[in-house]
Amino acid sequence: DRKVAVIGHGKEGIREALFLRQFTADLTLLTLGKEMALTDDERQLLREENIQAIEEPIAEVTVENGRIAALKVRSGKTHSFDTLYSALGARARTDLALRLGAKCKESGELFVDEHYQTSIDGLYAVGDVASGLNQICVATAHAAIAATAIHNDLQSKSGRRI
Repeated sequence: DRKVAVIGHGKEGIREALFLRQFTADLTLLTLGKEMALTDDERQLLREENIQAIEEPIAEVTVENGRIAALKVRSGKTHSFDTLYSALGARARTDLALRLGAKCKESGELFVDEHYQTSIDGLYAVGDVASGLNQICVATAHAAIAATAIHNDLQSKSGRRI
């Protein structure tokens, strides 16, 4: 129930804003000046969900006590929020794995099995390259699973029984 701004644009920005809608009634989508290029249905959905979209670039940021206190847009209007939530997305850095021959999903993430091994035996991938959740805690959990699988695989290949 705080005043929240989602920094993002397009369908991804809308998706994040809708996800956060259940936590607050005061929600704004800041595009940082990027035009949303939304369909009429998408704009209607924002209206129905009472999500304001501000498509102006940020002209000035006011910082007080080490936190962002206000954002002024190009038109001169100032906006204040309790929380800024970044939803700018991420690009999976899979170039090396792809050069090695790993298979990639249309979304840019690598195909992995339940132990986070890619389509190449012995090559593991975790975090943003394996899942679009883009959260440190998710990457850490992936890494724990992959590390255990790698350990077990190395033990097996060395002839040691586990």
